[in-house]
Amino acid sequence: MTDVTEHSINEPLIQSNASSSTNKVTNPKPIREMTEAERKEAQVNQNLKVVGALTAIVITLHKIPEGIITYIGYVDDPVIGLTLAIGIAAHNIPEGLSVALPVFYATHNRSKAFLWCFASGLAEPFGAFLCMLFLRKFMNDYIFGFLFGVTGGIMTQISICELFPTGLSFENENNYTSYAFLFGIGFILISFILL
Repeated sequence: MTDVTEHSINEPLIQSNASSSTNKVTNPKPIREMTEAERKEAQVNQNLKVVGALTAIVITLHKIPEGIITYIGYVDDPVIGLTLAIGIAAHNIPEGLSVALPVFYATHNRSKAFLWCFASGLAEPFGAFLCMLFLRKFMNDYIFGFLFGVTGGIMTQISICELFPTGLSFENENNYTSYAFLFGIGFILISFILL
């Protein structure tokens, strides 16, 4: 009698475990589908991540020659080096924003935005350090021209094909992006004229 009772008590438990494991495999809980607004927001966040990453890479590549030229300028003539450092520092503000803002709006994380911006900013002292250790004896006008041509081309392509269109995708009819674009051009021109 004990065997029958144990068997009858254990049998439903075994069946319920087997049936529940079968249900888990064959009948998964339905996954809620994303709404159109959620899909658009996810796509925008993905685009912002790509823009932030591309901008960080390009600005990092752009800052290495800036560090080199600042170092060479300072070694050659401290006044020229200081003038270059001030001019470069003035345009590092919008460069930092162009890295940090897409990352922040894509991730909603200030720490990540700061770290991406900080990491791309470290490329400038790295360029100066690299020049101090290895490149100083090899630097000439042709190499400077090549470095600045390449970084200028990369920056122009990213600015016109990535940053500006991304900014336009967020605006309504107020043309804020166009005004900001013109302001940025004016800001850099004035900083160069003053220096």
